[in-house]
Amino acid sequence: MVKRSETAATESTVVDLQRQAFVFLQTLAELGFLDPATEAEVLDRVTSRIDGEASLDDVRRIIAEVFFELQYDPGRDVLGFLEEEWKAIFH
Repeated sequence: MVKRSETAATESTVVDLQRQAFVFLQTLAELGFLDPATEAEVLDRVTSRIDGEASLDDVRRIIAEVFFELQYDPGRDVLGFLEEEWKAIFH
């Protein structure tokens, strides 16, 4: 179990993620696919929807939801991710 602390404004949220889920989230952030606001949105959804420790599948599903909601106004990096690298990352 890995605890990832995310602070947004004045509140602090601790999210329990399985190791694979944590690494996946960190990798997307380090590659520039998740900016701080998008990562915070993903973590907020994880905490509101998942009781206990979030699995890799839980995190993948929530990231996909957030990316598809952004498809109407995606940044160039997110658009490239959706068009070119989606299958490689999620399968």
